[in-house]
Amino acid sequence: MIFIDSNVWLYAVSDEPNAGKRQKAIRLLQEANICISSQVINEVLANILKKRIGTEEYASELLEHMYADYMVLKFCTTISELLGNCVGSTNYPYWDSLIVATALRSNADTLYSEDMQDGLNVRNRLIIKNPFQ
Repeated sequence: MIFIDSNVWLYAVSDEPNAGKRQKAIRLLQEANICISSQVINEVLANILKKRIGTEEYASELLEHMYADYMVLKFCTTISELLGNCVGSTNYPYWDSLIVATALRSNADTLYSEDMQDGLNVRNRLIIKNPFQ
């Protein structure tokens, strides 16, 4: 299972000046067994509209695509319990720790994120990788 953070999604859907990052992001989203969270979806859609990457119609179509094609985890008490441990063990801010906790809950073995420490092994179960390094 692979968990993909919102920053990777944003490279895939934007007119990123660095075409290499955009192509890598698109390739990652074509992998099998991808998991995302409702948090990731909300962050992606909010940025699409805020940065005018796409229209409301585009955001709505992407939302449908995300729910149809990927496993989507919603916040639950198990994630809340993991969150407390992640905040302390990774020293990440709340929202990044929530991504890590959700990735752990999904049983992902890899979390792709540009914003977190590349190569960090969380609880000997999850490796964080920066796909753009």
